[in-house]
Amino acid sequence: MAREALTRLANAEKDALEGSDEPMDAMALADDIETSARDFGVELVVSRRVQEGTPRVPGRVARALVLAAMQAVANAVQHAEARALTVEVAGSAEPGGVTVRVRDAGRGFDVNAIPADRLGIRGSIIARVTAVGGRSAVDSSPAGTTVTLEWESGDRW
Repeated sequence: MAREALTRLANAEKDALEGSDEPMDAMALADDIETSARDFGVELVVSRRVQEGTPRVPGRVARALVLAAMQAVANAVQHAEARALTVEVAGSAEPGGVTVRVRDAGRGFDVNAIPADRLGIRGSIIARVTAVGGRSAVDSSPAGTTVTLEWESGDRW
């Protein structure tokens, strides 16, 4: 997945097969995460907390958020056996943006101890979201892991 993610990042401007650049609303973004998880073999219901007036998300940004969320889901399945796996999409009108949170109740890990050659978090989550002007955070403890993906509308889009 990490190699594919880096390849997609490198070819983001050239890859016409990645889908439409048409903006989508936060509810459709949540639907895409559910569908992708199901295609991956994980049944989950994405909780939605979307305010009226939440801006639409550019297609390229939406794809990055979905793919990064799916990497987080894959990590939770692989390393935490999907214990208490939840995904939430929240949208706000002010300041205007979308947040995706993927949580599990696995044993956690030391984010700083991840070897440099492991690209799942660095490439498939952090770099992917950063490439579209978003932010990401990975918080982990013995009680579990939370991956937060954020995008705010602004001058860039």
